[in-house]
Amino acid sequence: MAKRNVTWSLTAKQTLKDILNYYNEIIGNNKYSNTLNKYFKRMISHIKSNNFIGRATEDKNLRALVYKHYEMLYRLSNNEIEIVIIWDSRRNPEDLKKLLSS
Repeated sequence: MAKRNVTWSLTAKQTLKDILNYYNEIIGNNKYSNTLNKYFKRMISHIKSNNFIGRATEDKNLRALVYKHYEMLYRLSNNEIEIVIIWDSRRNPEDLKKLLSS
């Protein structure tokens, strides 16, 4: 299997930034957000080594890998893994649908 490059959608970049900033603000330092970011990087490593590790979603083009209450939704193409969004599953699922449809 050919190695795929990882790209990030603008939405994924923003949701990652929002999640990490949230914990920086409520905790007052970046220790937890750094740890969380390491887990997100580890998730990407798992996806790169086994592209179909994430569960299928309602959208046949998206897969989701879960860590705690976070879902990393990604899309596969011939030469690319696109991180579409990182979603906190404690949020309203209708908000996720809106973000994915925009």
